[in-house]
Amino acid sequence: MNLLLHTNWVIYLITTPAGFLLFIISLIMIFIRKGEKVELEIEKEKLTETDDSELIAYSEEIR
Repeated sequence: MNLLLHTNWVIYLITTPAGFLLFIISLIMIFIRKGEKVELEIEKEKLTETDDSELIAYSEEIR
């Protein structure tokens, strides 16, 4: 019985789906980070809308 293993096809069949999955995971991670960034910007805007005296007092407490 002469069974040949074509390693180039085996490598292709493994790496192509693996690369596709890694690409999809990386896109998901990028969109998750952008969502967190938007939430942080909204919180930052809320802080800037507050009274400046409160922010000054808070910054002095941190120091």
